Amino acid sequence: MTVRKFTLEIEGLFKASGEIDIDDSVVNTSLLSTIPAPSTPTPEHKQEREPYKPTPIPEDAISIHEYGVEPIDSQLEGLTFQGCCYPGHSTPMGDGYWIEQNNGVRIIKIKNGVKTSELARSYIGTPEFNNLDLSNVNLYIPKGTYIHLQGAGMNALWYQKTKSISGEGTLIGIKNDNNPSFNKISTKVQGITLKNIIVECTPDRHADQILHGLTINLNSLEKSRNPITVDSLKATIEADGVVIETEAQLRSGFYIDHAKKVSIKNSSIVASYADNGIRVSRVLQTCELIGNTSGKGFNTALQASANREALSIGFKFHGNTVNEVLEEGAGFDSYANSLNLLPVITKFYISKAYRGDHGTVIEIDTLYFIEELIAGKKYGNKTVNAAFVGDAKNFLFVIDGEYKDFRVISSEPYNNGNSLKIVIESDYIPSVGSEASLVTGFYKCSISENTVNGVVPKTNQPGHALSLWGGGFHNIIARNVVRGGRSGLNMASLGAFGVENPDYFCHAIGNIIEENKIYDTISAIRITSEYSKRFGYGNKLLKNEVSGGEIYINNQRDFTMRGNYLSGNTVMIENVSGILEGGALTDTLIEIKNCPDLVLGSIDLVGKSEIRRV
Repeated sequence: MTVRKFTLEIEGLFKASGEIDIDDSVVNTSLLSTIPAPSTPTPEHKQEREPYKPTPIPEDAISIHEYGVEPIDSQLEGLTFQGCCYPGHSTPMGDGYWIEQNNGVRIIKIKNGVKTSELARSYIGTPEFNNLDLSNVNLYIPKGTYIHLQGAGMNALWYQKTKSISGEGTLIGIKNDNNPSFNKISTKVQGITLKNIIVECTPDRHADQILHGLTINLNSLEKSRNPITVDSLKATIEADGVVIETEAQLRSGFYIDHAKKVSIKNSSIVASYADNGIRVSRVLQTCELIGNTSGKGFNTALQASANREALSIGFKFHGNTVNEVLEEGAGFDSYANSLNLLPVITKFYISKAYRGDHGTVIEIDTLYFIEELIAGKKYGNKTVNAAFVGDAKNFLFVIDGEYKDFRVISSEPYNNGNSLKIVIESDYIPSVGSEASLVTGFYKCSISENTVNGVVPKTNQPGHALSLWGGGFHNIIARNVVRGGRSGLNMASLGAFGVENPDYFCHAIGNIIEENKIYDTISAIRITSEYSKRFGYGNKLLKNEVSGGEIYINNQRDFTMRGNYLSGNTVMIENVSGILEGGALTDTLIEIKNCPDLVLGSIDLVGKSEIRRV
């Protein structure tokens, strides 16, 4: 008999080694050829674990391995990350692995129902690591899984504030103080995957956020958090290819409370619920949301709110996809029900107007703003000074009764700072005594080529797929597609707080709604002026294709409705002057009420279509 050693491996099934007695006289030589010779002649031979081979890194970066941090993949046995567990807060269940801080950083594994626990071989956040100075380091995270420990004095990557973090690896965040909350980092991030880690603007809230190819996975450790936050008018956020996936309920996927510039592209947010997919407030310069996808069941998907610090100019929502949200798909909103967000900065009556060297000079002796007389119930006017207004170049000058708007070139206070002189970009001389205002809002912005698949609110609120709500000047809503839901498109000008003489009207002037496709909604289009005696002015509804749903248009001056194709709609036009012409109606009824100055042109009528004045 001959004793032979063997190693036998069947791919995907098992691998084994051992010894077997074989009778050489009966063994087929072909069989022997499949039994390899031992790798070494010594019986003590053992197969050693191959050392980890790091991925090549960019020339200007330093690998996390240089600081003694290694991946934990060799400990994971191919299991899937299920979350972090904290004594008294969560209990691991089902196959997978968890990270726990309990007498050291531990990996808890459940495989085929069998639970084991072992110390992690390496993690980010050791005392040695926390004493490093990474302020000038572009840190690279190679492919693999790494643990990021934070909390109770553990600085890790939060206060280290590296110049940037990039790579192909995955960081799993765990707290060391039995606190079931997400870790935080604040730096430029590209390529890596974050699990239970959010990106916040502090401790250096003014720092720019450059986030490329980033994936953030959060389990349901806590609710109402923002995976990505920016909160400084000096900070820019540039995000491209960011993926946010979570079981948690979010306030916003991206929460931009204050920013200098915003660019969020080709990113997606999936959560069990979010108040906002992307919420943008108070941006001083440009804002573009392009090619993003918002998950189902959010309250709003893409929303920008008016900024009292400055006019919102050239904002762009383009090519995004919104799926079944509750209240609003994509919109620019001015909040006329909040004194802190009201787009009317000040009201006044023009004291003097004359031509200057660089435009028309407007002198304003007395400036007004709203005063709350009885909390939440009664409001009136109060006088304010030029310091309350700030730099008038940030706002539009609007002659309210004439519905004319002008950019402001310069401003200076006079009369001990109680009065204001401004220069507007025009040769037009308004009449002394005319009621006018300095306003913020949305100016020459666009919502274009977005797809909104249903907005169906759970309450009796309207639920708009596309919205321009108060404070809109010369914006374009074009080539969007809306499928289903309660309300397709809503544009409104509106009064605020019931105050008159002067009033605080949030205008809609010179906006264009064109070439949109709106199908199967309950209220397809609303263009209205509400809570005021004033009107929307110079707005246009052009070449839209609408199938099903009601259309309501009221309180408009110099309004154009041309070249639209309506099928199965009921349309009410009330208190409107302008022109209605072109396009075609199929089984559609248009009723016109109190519109003596609305001119009717030629429109093709198909089926049971009818246009009638009532």
